Amino acid sequence: MEKTISYLNSKIWYRFIKVAYTLLFLVISVTVIFSIFSENIRVLDMPNSQVICQYGNEKQLLIKEVFDKDEMPNILPNYYYDANTALSEKIIKSCGINEVITRSTQPDGFISDPYRIEKRYKNNITTALLYSLLSVVITILIFEIVRRVFYYIALGTIKPKK
Repeated sequence: MEKTISYLNSKIWYRFIKVAYTLLFLVISVTVIFSIFSENIRVLDMPNSQVICQYGNEKQLLIKEVFDKDEMPNILPNYYYDANTALSEKIIKSCGINEVITRSTQPDGFISDPYRIEKRYKNNITTALLYSLLSVVITILIFEIVRRVFYYIALGTIKPKK
């Protein structure tokens, strides 16, 4: 008798393996999708990040209140790392700070940043959907490889006749 998929379907152990294989595939796919959506894939919400002026009038502003849409920075500026850049200067001006405290004006003690920025994040559903789709495709590929290996072991060919 030639070994085909019809031949395997006549065996009870093969039907049991098919059911277990299908259930395992569904459980793994659903688990992967739920784990991706439970991850809270977040991206930086630059315009709604908050600038807190550290000294002077101690205002609180949003980045979108300091910068126009056209000049929105790609990264959040930090005064002491990006000292005297146009971005930091614009934030200091918006805070109403006339003079930044430096080591020369206050040689002893702690010198705080003239401002700090509290980052705001938003969830990115598009990224979660792409990750879910990619993970399901990878899961399908892995299960197809396992199926073909099983056929090779049981029937001697990767693509058996029906």
